[in-house]
Amino acid sequence: MTSGKIYVNPPTAAPLKAERAGRLDAIGYPVEWNDLGRLLTEEEVIERAGDAVALVAGAEPITRQVLGAAPNLKIVAKFGVGYDNIDVDAARDAGVAVALATGGNTESVADYTFAMILSLCCDLQRNDQVVKSGQWTRAAYPGLWGRTLGIVGFGPIGAAVGRRAAGFGLHVLACDPLFDPAAPPANADEIVPLEELLSRSDVVSLHVPLTGNRALIDEQAIARMKPGAVLVNAARGGLVDETALLEALRQGRLRGAGLDVFECEPTQRAQEFAALNVVTAPHIAGSSEVALVNSLDICAEAIEAAFFGRPARARFIVELPSP
Repeated sequence: MTSGKIYVNPPTAAPLKAERAGRLDAIGYPVEWNDLGRLLTEEEVIERAGDAVALVAGAEPITRQVLGAAPNLKIVAKFGVGYDNIDVDAARDAGVAVALATGGNTESVADYTFAMILSLCCDLQRNDQVVKSGQWTRAAYPGLWGRTLGIVGFGPIGAAVGRRAAGFGLHVLACDPLFDPAAPPANADEIVPLEELLSRSDVVSLHVPLTGNRALIDEQAIARMKPGAVLVNAARGGLVDETALLEALRQGRLRGAGLDVFECEPTQRAQEFAALNVVTAPHIAGSSEVALVNSLDICAEAIEAAFFGRPARARFIVELPSP
């Protein structure tokens, strides 16, 4: 066995050390955990994980420089499913496997998404502040029953949101190129193009990966949205042009937004969001207690697969090199 260590970087994984470290320890390498309580910079990843043989990655940059500085690295196990922070081509060139903890946080993200939808459509945040400020003013709110929910991306998380929508009597539109419009999957009533989804939906929820440099929901897309609609993003911040979104909210073109993710994290626009009907969170939707345990276990399985050939639930987007 080569010298090295397993480095666990996600700050949300650190509290699991006492409970779940045993499985990683059993792989046979020392295990180190990010103890800073925040994401590492590229330079810090190089400094801390340069001698790693396996890396449990969060949202920190896993660049060609990081991979080049870790010559014994065999696998990057992503503590989640979004991998836009990982240079996949560089990993492939370096012979480093990349695995995603697919399914680990599906229900957690769907729960959080629906919590944001409910808060925005039932004015929970506003009414909470009314009472706490000593007032007792009441105003009608849109409500959710019988409205139309547009889900952009109908993979496991999008489908889980659709499943929750059934209990609220929502008509679910889904936009996903993998499905036949004539045969919508369970939990969706119709498969429609993005333009139609935007124009018909009272609530639009994003559940697609970030690809390319252009925002999916830009000024033109927002202009197509139904007046008074709500936008929720618990996927990736770069999917939404925040400047265009803020302007639409200021003008009253959109009623509100729920943002768990931002173009730049931590966001520098907190004060701008605070002045509008926006429910925000610090990229936490996938971090329920159950989801964190599930995701770390799936990452451990992926590392075991890399070293011992054991089966794993993880999705390998860069396969393990042939022996």
